[in-house]
Amino acid sequence: MSSDSDNLYERNFIAWIQSQAELLRKRKFEQLDLDNLIEELECLIHTEQNLIRHHAYRLWYYLLTEKYEGFKDPGVKEWHSGKAGYHHSMLESFLESPQMMEYFKKEYLEIYQHVARNWCCDRGDWEKILLPTEPPISLDKFLEDGNLYWLIEARKEGKEN
Repeated sequence: MSSDSDNLYERNFIAWIQSQAELLRKRKFEQLDLDNLIEELECLIHTEQNLIRHHAYRLWYYLLTEKYEGFKDPGVKEWHSGKAGYHHSMLESFLESPQMMEYFKKEYLEIYQHVARNWCCDRGDWEKILLPTEPPISLDKFLEDGNLYWLIEARKEGKEN
């Protein structure tokens, strides 16, 4: 790793990426800025994990709001569209990076508990609103029909939301 490469990394990140890609294409491995390249590759993993957490978090937020408050706005179609969008994006991430499914399975409980705490805090009182400590939707059901879960359950029980 040269100081020129270090300098470029700090001065112009995009130019640094382009230079690293060019070195890889030309198979000039000895000239690569390995320390920074490794760090950036590891950051990509964290970015993917954060994206999946974000999609699951937003979907859970919609589901908890729907379950405990009903539809917040009169545009039920937009409501379902928002939930479906997060559900679809999360599943698409798994298709693009199947190993992220294992990460999600390990983090499912923690993601739910995080959003449940925030959802209650956003309503001003954790004590008044007692949400289950375990996700009320199994991982499989969340992945299968998470964006429509309460609606499907209501229809099974013979009532509409």
